Amino acid sequence: ARAPVKAPAGMESYVVGFKLFDAKALQTEDGGPCDPFVVVQCAGCQWSTEILEARQQLASFNSGCTWPSVPLNPRQFESGYIEFKVYARNWFTRNFLIGSASLQLSYINKRENYLYARKWLCLRRDGDPAITGMLNVSVFALRPGQQAPSATLQEQSQSAAEEEQEDEEDALSKAVLKNEVEAPAGKAHHLEINIHRVQDLATTQGVMGEVKPSPYVTVEFAGCLLKTGEKENMANCTFNEKMLIPVVTPVYEDTIILKLWNYLPLGSDELMAQGLISFSELRNNALPPRWFNLYGWCSEELPNMDELVSSGVDLEPNFFKGRMLVSGRVEPLEPDDDLKPAGVTVARSVPEPNVKQVALMADVYCVQGCEGHSLEVELSFGATSAKTRRVYQDKSKRPKWTAGEDDEDDGPQTSLDVPTFTFSEAAGRIPATFVVTTEEVESQPFIMINVYAYDFLGYKRRVGFCMRKIVDMPTYTPGNPCKPTFWAMEPMPGRKDAQSASVLLNIERSSSGNLVRHARKAVKPMLYVVRAYCLAARRVQGSGPDTTFALQASCAGASKETTAQPGPRPKFMQHLDLHVMLYSDSPKNPPSMEPITLSLKLKQGATAKVIATASCLYTHMRQKDHIGNWEPYAMVPQWVRLAGGKYGSTVAGEALVAFELLLSKFRDVPQLQPRDMHPAVEEEFDESRHFCKLRKATCHFSLHGLRDLRPLQGGLNQWEIRKPVVEVGV
Repeated sequence: ARAPVKAPAGMESYVVGFKLFDAKALQTEDGGPCDPFVVVQCAGCQWSTEILEARQQLASFNSGCTWPSVPLNPRQFESGYIEFKVYARNWFTRNFLIGSASLQLSYINKRENYLYARKWLCLRRDGDPAITGMLNVSVFALRPGQQAPSATLQEQSQSAAEEEQEDEEDALSKAVLKNEVEAPAGKAHHLEINIHRVQDLATTQGVMGEVKPSPYVTVEFAGCLLKTGEKENMANCTFNEKMLIPVVTPVYEDTIILKLWNYLPLGSDELMAQGLISFSELRNNALPPRWFNLYGWCSEELPNMDELVSSGVDLEPNFFKGRMLVSGRVEPLEPDDDLKPAGVTVARSVPEPNVKQVALMADVYCVQGCEGHSLEVELSFGATSAKTRRVYQDKSKRPKWTAGEDDEDDGPQTSLDVPTFTFSEAAGRIPATFVVTTEEVESQPFIMINVYAYDFLGYKRRVGFCMRKIVDMPTYTPGNPCKPTFWAMEPMPGRKDAQSASVLLNIERSSSGNLVRHARKAVKPMLYVVRAYCLAARRVQGSGPDTTFALQASCAGASKETTAQPGPRPKFMQHLDLHVMLYSDSPKNPPSMEPITLSLKLKQGATAKVIATASCLYTHMRQKDHIGNWEPYAMVPQWVRLAGGKYGSTVAGEALVAFELLLSKFRDVPQLQPRDMHPAVEEEFDESRHFCKLRKATCHFSLHGLRDLRPLQGGLNQWEIRKPVVEVGV
């Protein structure tokens, strides 16, 4: 048996447990008794039962296993399976597979008590609709923090109310022991997935030039795996193949998995993209022909992808791999109709979804936070792209505040050396991009903004990206340009030196093909105060007896940090005023806000290290209403997750913060002064000076039990824990 390993950083530990009771009516290779055993597999874990001898009508296993730490990320858990395979032992040849059945982990987790109890699973072999046996199991799947069902719940059958909701599933448990298996009472269906064609598949650069992929598609559901034919060296190709899978409800999974592969004759085939379709939704509503946009990763940008995946990094797709036209339906069968075996046939031609023409116009003003000798910004929509001119770093110094202008209560401000690339109107204007896209919003590709940096030798690499929907872009109005906004760039995964970069730009869309572009909106730099209220932090990783933590806030080249507080739950209760320069078209309008970066620092002695960061976007500016009164003070703190770890992809803590934004010239106005963040007793509370009152609270704690306590190591001996004591502190 292969046991689960400790979950690497970036992955979570899930719990999967099962118990096998009986198997009956096993259809063997020669029709006689066999020596059966069961192999259970899930996410790289494997377990097998003992081998029973001379069984056919009934084989009682009465054994099970619990995997307490199955390493998965949330996406893998949604599409993960636990599979049961029943074999007949052969002494001199390969063991004969009698049949297999699988259950989807997320489907199990949605059940009451996260459990399927005493379920009869129909065993099938090689996509054949014929049932080759039945297996009685109990299975549970737990997310982190969920409580396992008791042994009593696992042993007893589900309630009658539940059974009535599952397509006469009770008939499975009433089957008579026979050598031949009768089909259990249930509704028969044919699942049809039509793969019509793929377009705009990504190519790679080889020694002899551009290399096109050799695509094929696989469909997995209900223990069946079907595959289309291979198209050799084609970025655009037509399949028109129908995947037919027989399904008899009830089924214990809901996710139909579609995978696009690149055939490699001299190596393992490359998985280009993967998509999921819900069987229950397809059963209620047929899927008309629809384009699915495929996003993944560029192998040239991530040469260490295997290392990243094995370390538990949840990679965010950031590269357009193409699109695929798919349709499907679930056809219910009449009681007299026969199930067809799984197979691939020719699909009929279908009309494409309705399309429309869209023009995208973009102007880039500046890029901040990217290292490099020069850079350019690219706008892409599907396979179509356009870019700015290449510009060099702006060496001019930004206006800074003098020491007398710093606030004495929150410490001096640090001016950060933030690389800034300024684009003139001619250099930052991206040529109008005309694209044809579907009218259905869900089938439209993302608008991607990519930032490419060049070094002194001219080597080009992508350092950041951002993805938005085209419907979120403002409509182009001639003569009325939109105000630019800062887009926070996601750093490329796997980079240890990744920085928080942002791009100031505006993107407009139009359905007209004859456009005369107006000049971009003029904005100018103005001085503002960004106030960060730092209350506390929790769930901080790496806290020790001599460690303290400080929270640093940075924005637009200015930075301040709180005083260091002891962990693991430091309480800062301090505000930080950052004097920054932002861009706006008028003092009465809010500026184009740059992302605010929060950094949690671990301080030990004289050393300080940033262990987690987060980017926040805050756009509301306090100003006067139409009668000249200032907006009321309203601080709404929120918990913000801070990402850390080797590649900045794991949650290393959470910070409770709130923000304010105001013009610098109003920073001395009494109504805009920061309030005392410490709660005041009710007798001393002043609404104009304090944030909140001090209230009494009662904390309730309930301990249900302890389990999986490891023995204590003492020299060469291990000491069993017999009387543990739990201490609770507030």
